[in-house]
Amino acid sequence: AKLLSSYGASRAATPFGTPEEVANGEGHADLAAWLVASRGWTPLQHLEALTVDRARTLLRGGADSSSGEPSALERARVLCSWGESDPTAAAVGSTVEIRSLVSRPSMNGKVGVVVSANASTARFGVRVAGEAKALALRPANLQPAAEAVEVGRLILKAAEWSPQSHELFPEAARKRAVEVMRLGYLIAWDEERFDGEGAAPGLVDLWRSFVVPRVVVRAATAVFASKPTEAALPAKRSKAEVKAEVKEPPRPNSCLPGCLAPHEGLHHAKCPNNRATTTRATWTSAVTVRTPPPPPRLPPPPPPPPPPPP
Repeated sequence: AKLLSSYGASRAATPFGTPEEVANGEGHADLAAWLVASRGWTPLQHLEALTVDRARTLLRGGADSSSGEPSALERARVLCSWGESDPTAAAVGSTVEIRSLVSRPSMNGKVGVVVSANASTARFGVRVAGEAKALALRPANLQPAAEAVEVGRLILKAAEWSPQSHELFPEAARKRAVEVMRLGYLIAWDEERFDGEGAAPGLVDLWRSFVVPRVVVRAATAVFASKPTEAALPAKRSKAEVKAEVKEPPRPNSCLPGCLAPHEGLHHAKCPNNRATTTRATWTSAVTVRTPPPPPRLPPPPPPPPPPPP
């Protein structure tokens, strides 16, 4: 039932009743409690029903780990730090195994579902099949599934961009990360910004560690992972302005079209993109296209010498 639910199986009522009523009628109180707790879950929230490979596929496909209540990210934090913090509502719906229970040794090894969390008593309410009511157990007497913990670690890893988590992001976010990282290299290799040296390896490390993780995000509604809004698009120009724009002729040893390096001048011998035959105007707040000066006129050739005398 949990696996089918993770693939979006319908929970609509049938002639036999709702799934919860059928589970209770068959004596599966734990399954009925799970069906109630997992209403509205996305596939990524079904940590206990996922494999690591399927979770990776969902993350690369754009699954949002922060949606839902509790979200997949919150459930992952609880499972990966089980027993290290007070019981929280994010654990409701988790499948756990009872162990080291002294008061009722016969319950050890049985699997139940967390239906409640009480921080004041530091106990979880666990529903087990065959029991008339939920058991109040400490986190130390409960063990989440090992594979669910591995899936949770993968979700935590994909929460923020890093070179190690790059492959877990959707395609649009991965492309954005490459673009932003390329911009960092162009800035770091700007010879005019760094007194002609044109290399700042420390800036590249800072860019990778602090700038890219804040620009590249998983959410599809984020600014850099979605289509640009109208406010972010450049203003429309009239036909007269387009005709008035002067195009630069091809020049050797110049930057690629669209080079975003914030340098002045049109000739950049040390630019990393120094492989094209066309260049772009100086990157400023208002782009100005410069026309190269005309070549100097050469003086006319001297007249030919007179013929020798006969």
